[in-house]
Amino acid sequence: MSKKLIPRVLGVFALVLLIVVSVGARQHFHYQDERRAALQDRQPLFYGGDVFHVVTYLELAEGQDLIARLRSFKQITEELGATWINAGQVATNGVVSTQLGDSNWSAVVLLQYPSRAVYDEAAASSGYRKALAGFDRQYSHGMRRGVSANLLLPQRMLQRRVSAALWGPDSPRPFTPADTVRPHHRLMIKNMLGQDDPAGKPAVVYNLQLTGNPEQQAANARYAEPMTAMMGRGGFGPFHVGPAEAVEGSLNFDSILIAAYPSLQFFADMIGSGFYQGIYHDKQLGDTQATVTFPILDQLR
Repeated sequence: MSKKLIPRVLGVFALVLLIVVSVGARQHFHYQDERRAALQDRQPLFYGGDVFHVVTYLELAEGQDLIARLRSFKQITEELGATWINAGQVATNGVVSTQLGDSNWSAVVLLQYPSRAVYDEAAASSGYRKALAGFDRQYSHGMRRGVSANLLLPQRMLQRRVSAALWGPDSPRPFTPADTVRPHHRLMIKNMLGQDDPAGKPAVVYNLQLTGNPEQQAANARYAEPMTAMMGRGGFGPFHVGPAEAVEGSLNFDSILIAAYPSLQFFADMIGSGFYQGIYHDKQLGDTQATVTFPILDQLR
């Protein structure tokens, strides 16, 4: 290579690198803005390695003041060292875990503690137990939310967007209603569309997951392929992912995934579509609890 050509090659390389960095930064801040504004999510970008996250499912009898109970729980847990990251009111209890059994959860919250030790001390306190006693039922599971893995999530979705545009699969949107919809999906759709302003409320799905056998894993990968392609194209999808960690009374799950969709209306249209009904049979796990919520953290101030 001639000496005159070297600066040109370096210049092209620098330009390409600048474009890649700029696109990656734009993607990251898009997800961050959506998470903080639409999803009312308060996750800091950076935090120490000892940080411990806890997902708590809460059930309250119909007619009780859910927001008031959650405010009380929030005040007590913050005094015990927790930072509230996300809170959702349940729009519909979707896939029910065989371990948890039938449930009618009212809310799901994601809390961050400085460490597992801080959480354990808080959970053992009388104040914490008294706050939980204000609910009819509760279930908690821990999560190790790795900083680097979650920072890379938006870039992975950008990669899916690019690969889908180049090699498919084709976009399923706009959704075409399925000729036949599974009964539990019909119930989910009814519950979501029964909420006030379903088109204006983002859908946040909390997933407790237990990996299945090799055959189930292969099937689930087939399900994930078109789903992540659709998410990448739309600029939404997973925003909290991590290995599950059992806490007192916890059951057997190995991962937690929290994903966002544009609205309850969108989610209802999606699961009622021929696209989703056609791939759902491949959604296979050892066990899962999938609960659809909409954000309410701003109401708990």
